[in-house]
Amino acid sequence: MTRPYYPAPKKTCPAVSPSPLEQFPVDDEPSRAPRSWLTSDPLLLLAACAALLCLSCIGVAGTSHSHADAGADSGLAFMPADSGITSEDDRSCSPPGTKGLCNTVLPGVCAAGSQICLSDDKWSSCEPEVTPGSRAEDCSNNEDDDCDGKTDAADSDCFECSPGTSETCTISTLKGVCAAGQRTCSQTGSWGNCQQQTFPGTESCGTTKDEDCDGAVGYMDTDCLTPVYRMYNASTGDHMNSVSSTEGSSVGYQCEGLFFQMLKGDVSGSKQALYRCRMGNGDHFTSVDPDCEGNIFEAQGGYVFTAQQPGTVPLYRCYHTTVMDHLTTKDPAECQKYNYGVEGILGYVS
Repeated sequence: MTRPYYPAPKKTCPAVSPSPLEQFPVDDEPSRAPRSWLTSDPLLLLAACAALLCLSCIGVAGTSHSHADAGADSGLAFMPADSGITSEDDRSCSPPGTKGLCNTVLPGVCAAGSQICLSDDKWSSCEPEVTPGSRAEDCSNNEDDDCDGKTDAADSDCFECSPGTSETCTISTLKGVCAAGQRTCSQTGSWGNCQQQTFPGTESCGTTKDEDCDGAVGYMDTDCLTPVYRMYNASTGDHMNSVSSTEGSSVGYQCEGLFFQMLKGDVSGSKQALYRCRMGNGDHFTSVDPDCEGNIFEAQGGYVFTAQQPGTVPLYRCYHTTVMDHLTTKDPAECQKYNYGVEGILGYVS
């Protein structure tokens, strides 16, 4: 059988009726055997070939177009303004002056940007609404305010210290020089515990430091004082001061108690020494005169302040003319009670 002759299609495209492909609807009856668009009808095959040739002729005979023109002609959608493009691009826009939102691709709040439609119908570069570094990091809003890629506690701007650094600190439960400690900043920017650096030592009475960490300094520290006990011999009626609570016990002296404390020699401040002296009748007394006022020298004791200091009181020397006995006390009323007359103040003690 002789095949009919069909002329070749022209290079122009007349109105085209639906293609053979579109003439077959989607099969909505899957129970049936699938229908195929393939056919042995030569007229249908020729129509399909003509349609394909017509589509290809556009690229052969037509004038070439840019991507932008093609988009404008075809109505295809371009990327939105927030596509992350940060420099001028060839996307078309209209009308000029239109402002669009975009993504700067910067971290944090600086990612939000905007761009303007230029006079050539192209978008300008994407400019951030917030410039990097123009804002300080807010450590409590869960945002990267300074655009450094780190948020709140992870941002070094929110660290309370610089990792690896150390500083002095105070241990509130310790006293004196022992309270001074040191702490080190962790890698997460927080201070570690305050670690003790100095431990109790020997008190230096001439300084204002509390070297033994007992909370007392200088003459206020018992390490810097010498206790003085007052002894009394009832058989002779004599009072005697001693640094020992048992001195004279073998000859009839009994301890009346701790009556005052003398300063040690290295205590700072204006001070004078005390001396224990004895009169010819056996009466003991305390004097600030190393010659014992012409009487017998027995021993040098500690020191007393020549002027009153905080926490100190006057030390009085009294004398009973009848029994010829000296009495040393911090309470002048004691002298008056036992008919002792006040001779004067030896100094100031604690």
